[in-house]
Amino acid sequence: MTFRAPKYPILPRQRSLDLDVHAKRSKRGFSQERMAEYLDISIGEYKLIESYGHIPKTGYFLLICWKLRLNPLCYLKQALQQEDRDVSVLGEEAETA
Repeated sequence: MTFRAPKYPILPRQRSLDLDVHAKRSKRGFSQERMAEYLDISIGEYKLIESYGHIPKTGYFLLICWKLRLNPLCYLKQALQQEDRDVSVLGEEAETA
């Protein structure tokens, strides 16, 4: 019996970065000021990420995901849409267990 690779990668359910960052940051006891300091950005720049759904540049995005233990793939569709990219390449969204 042979197994074929799926046509599209199975991605985690798409999430909203701003809502998840706020929830995880609050749960872990980090302030917005502490996160901005960690990222070496202004508090205003950080508030754009958390309050307005802005996906930051890749380096900051990955640092936020690492610090708050978020899966970056969950936000792929949102990031592509923000950049006006074609999201049809992602195929059907599939939830993982």
